Amino acid sequence: MTKPTGRRPGRPSAYTPEIGNEICERIANGESLQAICRDPRMPRRQMVLRYLESDLEFRAQYIRAREAQADLLAEQVIEIADKATAKTALAARLRFDARRWYAGKVAPKKYGEKITSEHTGPDGGPIETKELSDLDAVRRINFLLRKAANATPKEKP
Repeated sequence: MTKPTGRRPGRPSAYTPEIGNEICERIANGESLQAICRDPRMPRRQMVLRYLESDLEFRAQYIRAREAQADLLAEQVIEIADKATAKTALAARLRFDARRWYAGKVAPKKYGEKITSEHTGPDGGPIETKELSDLDAVRRINFLLRKAANATPKEKP
């Protein structure tokens, strides 16, 4: 008969490469960290986050796993779109959008929305710039400083 140690057997709390490998493999195969941490053989989510802070090798492995997960999600959206029918279109759209959104968050450089901003002058033409002499620049700065000093704060609504 074994003597009780006062500790319950259960989840691991110390990082091991085997635990790290399993976590990363499951993430790369599309499983969420939350689902992985529900497994009683796996550490709690808080412990995994601590591992990420303290172990650079695990952090690098985890980042690669997340990138692989984003690639998997991108592949899944194509399958979802290809398999959609008129009856399943709404559900397929929800699954498609959720995976596309998540892939964009996990790997924003690869799957995120690319936002560009274009600045133009009047009527879509180029922006005109004007060179100021040093004296004119100093005058302009002094004018703006005086204006700011004399401004009254706007009343809050």
